[in-house]
Amino acid sequence: MISQHSVKYYGVSYMSNATMGKKLACSPRTVQRSIAKLSKLGAIEVFAARRKTGDKRQTANVLRLVRRPADDCRAKCHTKSVTPIDSSLNPKTNKDLKTFEAKPTEQAPAVASVTKQELAEAYNIPEEAVYTTNAVRLSDRKFVELFANNGAVLRDALFKRVTDEALTPLLVRWELTNPVYLACLKSAAIRTAYVAKQRPIRNVTAYFIATYCDLVVKEMQAIEAIAV
Repeated sequence: MISQHSVKYYGVSYMSNATMGKKLACSPRTVQRSIAKLSKLGAIEVFAARRKTGDKRQTANVLRLVRRPADDCRAKCHTKSVTPIDSSLNPKTNKDLKTFEAKPTEQAPAVASVTKQELAEAYNIPEEAVYTTNAVRLSDRKFVELFANNGAVLRDALFKRVTDEALTPLLVRWELTNPVYLACLKSAAIRTAYVAKQRPIRNVTAYFIATYCDLVVKEMQAIEAIAV
């Protein structure tokens, strides 16, 4: 189970006992006993982790598989005391979950990194969307979801946000590359980045979308008022 869910770093898992218990159809206590036994045998290393921000309370432990040569595995796995691979990685030392830097091994798949500009070109996303959202750190997946198909996700969010029927004609004519709405996009990105520095935001993408919708609605209300 640990090896199957080592996603970010090869051989390193962040799953809690409760999560593993559900997947293995057993109680968290059974998982805890198994982890303690594996740790005693030297098959894994356990690192206590704490939250990086907020109350800094303890979170799920970091579990790391211990790699050993095949010839002495049976001879040494049953010793009472096992020396960690790296002396700086003492299992009794608290390690921060987000700063656990393990180098990927040759068994980890090599994936070429792409830039936002390359993603925009591949998914026919307007180039303006790349530059106007530089202030907020959106993952590649969220970036594609938000701005692919001419910003269909943002359009849906706007329709859910607007309650004034008088703004419906403006919503129908909404365009992602409209200079007015691009200014709203840039302002929403800057505001989201500023707030994220002041306090932790649970969902940065949702906050960014809500801020953008509020700014666009204000612009539409101003346009509608001028038209009247």
